[in-house]
Amino acid sequence: MAHAYAAIRNDLTHGTATAPDFTHAVKRHRLLDAIGRSAAEGRRVSLPSL
Repeated sequence: MAHAYAAIRNDLTHGTATAPDFTHAVKRHRLLDAIGRSAAEGRRVSLPSL
């Protein structure tokens, strides 16, 4: 977590965008959800696009 907070601080200080944002989190959540559904259903699950 310290690295994540440092990246956010650096982005705010320097006006950059290197830390993961909400869009990144949504993509990861959808990926993990698809993995869980795939395992539960025993089939390939397509990922929704953003």
